[in-house]
Amino acid sequence: SRWLPEDMVLGLDSSRIKVVPLAGRTFAYEELAKTGDSIRGQVVGEYCIELRNENAHGYLHNLA
Repeated sequence: SRWLPEDMVLGLDSSRIKVVPLAGRTFAYEELAKTGDSIRGQVVGEYCIELRNENAHGYLHNLA
């Protein structure tokens, strides 16, 4: 990953990780401006990863 240094590894408990929408930003379809007989739209939504009980996860670093 570009956000994790090469000398680090994460240990995550998948039963304590949840993908949740930001407040009021679940996936929704929005129509865009109509041009002629064409109907266009987009799917919009924002989600994040919620880590529950931070002591259940860990990392190792300086593994070079």
